[in-house]
Amino acid sequence: MIARRAAEQADTDVTEAHHDSPLAGIASRPAHRREPAAQPAASCALAALPESVGDAREFTRATLRGWGLAAVSDDAELVVSELVTNALRHGLSGSGAPSADGSGPVIGLRLMIQAPHLVCMVTDPSREIPLRRDSDRLEATGRGLCVIESCSSRWGWCLLDTGGKVVWALLPAG
Repeated sequence: MIARRAAEQADTDVTEAHHDSPLAGIASRPAHRREPAAQPAASCALAALPESVGDAREFTRATLRGWGLAAVSDDAELVVSELVTNALRHGLSGSGAPSADGSGPVIGLRLMIQAPHLVCMVTDPSREIPLRRDSDRLEATGRGLCVIESCSSRWGWCLLDTGGKVVWALLPAG
């Protein structure tokens, strides 16, 4: 399995992957590992608070501008917003409700270049699998994965042996 081989190369292991992709294993790479200079990466931890969605967009915008990728910033910010929103809504269930100050479960955001793609990854403590659904056009919610699918080249998820999961999306990096 491609995802398992990539995970082993990253010194970690993936329990199960959606969209059998080498990026699924790379998504679980420990944060302390240095990326090659030609493929920049940046990570941040987000509190379990609604305002973390805005923080994630701001982090994405600043990071991509720093990498000279401002042209893909709008799509990346939208995808990251949806990934983080889904993590807040669905990825924290069963892991203990966060307190009003955001302490408790943390959501991770990682951006990295895997030429020719920008990879946007969000981790959360849940093992609940993300399911794309067709929502009624009058519903106010339920379109997040449809938005991610329409803005990205590909998206998927993988369960992590350490617990939780990572949901990722690929966008053209240029």
